[in-house]
Amino acid sequence: MAFSGPVGSIAPDVKEGVVNGDEFIYHGRNNLFPEAVLSLVDNCAPLQSCVSLAQQFIAGHGIRFYDEEGNEIAEAQAKFQEWMKDASEEEFLHRVTYDLAHGLGASMQVRRSATGDVVALDHLDRFGLRSGKMKNAKVNGVTTKKVLEYYWSSDWPAYMRNRSVENEPRMIPAYIFGESAPKYPIAAIFNCDYRPREPYYGRLFWMGAYIAAQTWTRIDLYNRTQIDTGFAPKVIMGTRFEGDEKQQAKYQDDFEAAFQGSAGAGLFHFLMGTGEDAPFVHEMGESSHAGQLDEIRNASAEVIYDAYGIPSLLLHDREAGLTSQERAIAMRLQQFQRTFVEPRQKMITQPIAQLMNEAGIEVWEAKIQPLNIFDPVQSEAVIMASTTVDEARVQRGQAELEDTEAGNQLLSLVKPIAPPPAAPIDPKQDPIK
Repeated sequence: MAFSGPVGSIAPDVKEGVVNGDEFIYHGRNNLFPEAVLSLVDNCAPLQSCVSLAQQFIAGHGIRFYDEEGNEIAEAQAKFQEWMKDASEEEFLHRVTYDLAHGLGASMQVRRSATGDVVALDHLDRFGLRSGKMKNAKVNGVTTKKVLEYYWSSDWPAYMRNRSVENEPRMIPAYIFGESAPKYPIAAIFNCDYRPREPYYGRLFWMGAYIAAQTWTRIDLYNRTQIDTGFAPKVIMGTRFEGDEKQQAKYQDDFEAAFQGSAGAGLFHFLMGTGEDAPFVHEMGESSHAGQLDEIRNASAEVIYDAYGIPSLLLHDREAGLTSQERAIAMRLQQFQRTFVEPRQKMITQPIAQLMNEAGIEVWEAKIQPLNIFDPVQSEAVIMASTTVDEARVQRGQAELEDTEAGNQLLSLVKPIAPPPAAPIDPKQDPIK
């Protein structure tokens, strides 16, 4: 990690120059920043919850392809299913979006046949990917600076530690879009969040919560250590006893059994030698014990939710009424879908739409179907069981009932008003007869 600037920065060090003769661009000072992110997510429950929830929303309910008029293209859908060679569409989206939810971008692998046609689209583990240097590339007659190759290793920590041959990174050409671009048998596509002056890996979008996540994990470790080793004593006591070493040891054991318990918590006892003076007693000041830092941990969790972009309403309940929570959740869900989920879905769908166009199927856009989080039947039942008559009237802009008892009755307990009986039909006026 690199620390720079007047107040310090936790952004990973990304240098374009050659380091130790390696052709790939280091992600972090030791080239292990992605592994550090993965470890932090695994050990921080709030962050893991954010990643898991975001992954489900980004994956949604599958990809659909549309023309310029908004009509779905069945041919493109069939072609996409052909490309799913080693995994189903659901598995493919789950893996790519799980990487993406960690904040380090999404990577895929394209396979071509001997004739140059795309025959498969695979998930490429983002944590094993490193970028090569940017070089000039000519696409459709235009020279542009692009990453032309990537490097992938199954175990970067092992390779960086001892340069083991079995973990040596293999070079994968970058997929270059365009008619005149080379058609490699295997090529990699990598997309990440844009960040100025960081063209290779972008920036972790929840970087502002990195320290808060580290704080959260440290408090859990602190609590576990104190529980395992016993709590720090709050009282020091010295008593006088006359006897040999064996007698003193027995006295110490008897004292601990009588006053301290099996964990030895709360009191530190020592012998002062012979005499009849009063015992020495000193009470220690307040110190941190397991559980006392939980408030800091809870505050760190809120920082993580805010920085990641997950509405905390989706992760835990509030004390407000169920009806008001449902309205708040619906509003936050819409905001979350449009400002967080959809931009990240495009990091997957845009290159796939380009692949379709290069395959000869004209696609205007590709979209991932949104995740349906509400069950309409269940939602109606919840509203009926948690909304009073007066609350429903106020929502419609009507005044509350004068009868307070009737106004406070839940909608689910209100008996429906039966329609008035139909008037009898006069046989003489019956048009059928």
